Amino acid sequence: MRLWRVMRFLGLGERNVSQSPILSVNRDSDIGIGQSDIEALAARALADVIDKWPQWVHRRVDSVHPLEGERGRLKHSIDCTPVPEPLLAYDQTERVRTDINDVHGLLMVPLAFIAKGPMRHLDAVDAHGNSLPLMGASESNPLMHETVLVLLEASGVRRSDELERIVRVILSDAGMKYSAQVRELCEAGRWNGEQIWAEDIFLSNDVVDLVEKLASSFLLIGLVPARDSGIRQVVKFSYHWVIEEEQSIKARFLNLFVAIGWAEKEIVINMHMPHATASYHLEFQTPPQLDVRSLHLPSSDVPNPVFGPTLDDDSGVPVAHVHGAYGFLPKDDAIVRLAVPWRGLRVVTLFVTSLTALIFFLALFLDGATPTLREVGGNAAALFLAVPAVFISFLASTSENVSTSRVLVPLRIMLMTCALLLFAMAGSLVGKLHLGPLLILWWVGFITSLVLAFLLVSAGLVRRIFNART
Repeated sequence: MRLWRVMRFLGLGERNVSQSPILSVNRDSDIGIGQSDIEALAARALADVIDKWPQWVHRRVDSVHPLEGERGRLKHSIDCTPVPEPLLAYDQTERVRTDINDVHGLLMVPLAFIAKGPMRHLDAVDAHGNSLPLMGASESNPLMHETVLVLLEASGVRRSDELERIVRVILSDAGMKYSAQVRELCEAGRWNGEQIWAEDIFLSNDVVDLVEKLASSFLLIGLVPARDSGIRQVVKFSYHWVIEEEQSIKARFLNLFVAIGWAEKEIVINMHMPHATASYHLEFQTPPQLDVRSLHLPSSDVPNPVFGPTLDDDSGVPVAHVHGAYGFLPKDDAIVRLAVPWRGLRVVTLFVTSLTALIFFLALFLDGATPTLREVGGNAAALFLAVPAVFISFLASTSENVSTSRVLVPLRIMLMTCALLLFAMAGSLVGKLHLGPLLILWWVGFITSLVLAFLLVSAGLVRRIFNART
């Protein structure tokens, strides 16, 4: 009991249910009171909460986890204080309440705009670790439909059947195909050449941003108990996404340079609502067999954030972390740079190529080695067949992310090349190949394995020269 009194004295554990200054909706002056008017007010309230995300969303954290194959998992956590506004009640009959304490059901909390498309393995949890209810498209789309219409009416646009039809098209999955029409509608009031409203009607940037965003994305809305509104808490959602890798010739050459250590692999990371929060954080989990050389955020447009931004993380730790603050959606994306470290498959490949080159070197240049090997024939071939078998065992791999797998393909090709060269050497002895062709074959094996080993060893020198020039 004493502990609770101390917490109350310090202001901890209390619920702030006073009318939030975040909302600019006024029940008495905006629209007369009636059920249809209450729905219009609810739409205005939802638009207001979305527009003022940074005032009640204190921090967003995107955590990117590459998984096996072409799958990845994106985890998004939101540190927020849900706005205690009865107009945001999930139950329409409770939106007429004027006091949040009279709302006994759930409250709508807009979480983020998500690109339209199937959400694979979507999972959401509330502040208590329980499953967080989410509104489906069949529930949220009618609400967003009314929200857009109310905002357009407030801008001077007259509601009509054609306008309602256009807004439904924008909110549908097909809305992504109408980006040009949406832009023309917001700028000139025209849709496919038809004038929907007068050209002299001006839409605010907030309304334009919302309409354009709804064409390409849908609003993910969580539901929290009304009794938990006004309390700072963390809610989370996560889902799988498909990693799309470029398959061009240029990309394949780049993977070769990354594999041997001459370059770094850049991956663009889409950020979730970095401007819709007071502070945005991004984490990247390093895939196995790769290192994170740097994680970079775009430059912050907030002049004096409360906490200084850390836009670059080049520490090399397995989980890279950066954070910043944005007043507007940045034009650039976050970038992570990955490299193949001097361990694992890369050092194994260097050992294999060097050993293969050494075997061919001794066979060619050691005094009496070539005639002796030709004389013993099958016995020497048995040795040269055993070594490639060991090399091939290095090709076995655990389940990898597609980005890791494609970067390591050149190293695995080098291992297979060395194994095949030694198989060819063994075959030349068993088949008693004539001296001329045998020497040519061995010289090809020696030069090839030596070049491969040199490419791996020279990576550090090449990178230093490149960095000095840039």
